[in-house]
Amino acid sequence: MKPLTFWLALWLSYYLLVGFIVTRKFVTIKSMGRPKLYQSNAEKQRAYRARNAHRLPATDAELAALARTLTSEIHEAAQRDNPVALAMAGDSKAETLRKAIRWFQKCV
Repeated sequence: MKPLTFWLALWLSYYLLVGFIVTRKFVTIKSMGRPKLYQSNAEKQRAYRARNAHRLPATDAELAALARTLTSEIHEAAQRDNPVALAMAGDSKAETLRKAIRWFQKCV
């Protein structure tokens, strides 16, 4: 076997084994792993939070929004003369929440 043929055969077997792609300007290596699901860490974090939203504790902003919604619903029901809402409704939102807590504690 001539030396050039030997080296050509060696290079070809190495190319087939490792998977190099050779072009005129550069050499790249084929990726053996799976393609990326997320292009950035921020995108990965958003997907994690979306998947695990039911496991993560509520933030203060979410709790405040829920409290605002609850107090407005109680006041609207009190305007419609609902007896339970009338017992819970207070002068302020904080007082309404305190009365609602006391009302539920009496029920237990």
